[in-house]
Amino acid sequence: MSNAAIFLGWNRPFQGKEGAAMDLMSRLNKWLEKLKNSGEITGYTRVWLEPHGGDLNGFVLIEGEVAKLQALKQTDEWNDGIIRLGLAVDGVGINHAVVRSAVDTEEARVRKVLKE
Repeated sequence: MSNAAIFLGWNRPFQGKEGAAMDLMSRLNKWLEKLKNSGEITGYTRVWLEPHGGDLNGFVLIEGEVAKLQALKQTDEWNDGIIRLGLAVDGVGINHAVVRSAVDTEEARVRKVLKE
């Protein structure tokens, strides 16, 4: 299992763009499944949050090897998709993430720096 991920989060569709946003979510799911089957990513988790008054209402955590995830973010498919998503959905955010044992490594790094 990999210890790296891309966090892709969003708020809610722009008014009048709800249908386009749902279509994009379906396309995203199909594309991620293709990437998983080809070995470009190791897996992904889609999450929708219940209404809570915040500005994060859903996200997908895309897992894989760091180099493959970095390469993925340089592709036209990724960048065109992010543009499409940003035109339909408010609050799109992308961040590198660590998961599983890499979280322990990052916590240890913070503890080390705190002791300096």
